Amino acid sequence: MRDAGADLEAWYGPEVEEYRLAAGEDFDQVVVGISLGGLPYVCGELIDASPAWRNMVRHVGTVRTLGAQFWFSEETRALGWSIRERGGAVSTYDASQFDSWAEMSHLIPREAWPESPGERPGSIAYICGPLPEEDPPLGRCQTPEELDQAGPERQVEEMTRSYLEGQAFRLYPHAAGPGSFRWEALLDPRSPGLRGPRRLVSQYIRANVQPTERYVLSLPGTTRHRLHPGASGFANVFLAGDWTWNSFNAGCVEAATISGMLAANAMCGSPPLESIVGLTFGHVGTPYDPRR
Repeated sequence: MRDAGADLEAWYGPEVEEYRLAAGEDFDQVVVGISLGGLPYVCGELIDASPAWRNMVRHVGTVRTLGAQFWFSEETRALGWSIRERGGAVSTYDASQFDSWAEMSHLIPREAWPESPGERPGSIAYICGPLPEEDPPLGRCQTPEELDQAGPERQVEEMTRSYLEGQAFRLYPHAAGPGSFRWEALLDPRSPGLRGPRRLVSQYIRANVQPTERYVLSLPGTTRHRLHPGASGFANVFLAGDWTWNSFNAGCVEAATISGMLAANAMCGSPPLESIVGLTFGHVGTPYDPRR
């Protein structure tokens, strides 16, 4: 599939031959680990057969997102933010489309940067937030042609530029002012001669618009619609993902991890339920307890 140029994360792809696999012959158990937004495109028969699945897909909710990662040539303190003086390294606010920021400089040693001066970042930052919905309406996938025409990546690049010029001074007063940004603060070892917003080409900017990329929401009153990893309603099907009931019930890696542990427990009894962090039996809204 990769040799054929297929994007295995995309809902669309080349025409391929279909095979019907039989339980007990080709497999024993199935773990549905795809994201909630992709379920209608791979689990249509299960959704049609189960009111609980239909309610989950209809009510839990997802949203498109946007994000950017910056590699700065200077340390965070030199840019004007002092973690020691100004507190934590993760912030959520409501100043622009990018409503969350995280100081991630601890990842520099994990990345393959040369030791030469000017070729290694002084700090790393992530920003992210919701990407406004556009036509087609929520629930229908865009074709590759529609995505290319809509240009979500170009849209997010422009939003990133606007963010740096209009909002970055709140975080990095030594690199920006209201309506301006010191673009040379962005590390660009591949094209050091680029000036202004063109230096964004060396940063990572992304629009998450495919069904499986959509962020799972925690909308009011929707927890009751989440299925437990061990209670899919189908004998040999188990669920894993932050969209399941998992005692966290929020879009994050912790929720996905707890969900995976619950799925493993339902399948084989390990890890024991008592060892799964955050799991509280008897909590209001808990739809499943195998000990009851």
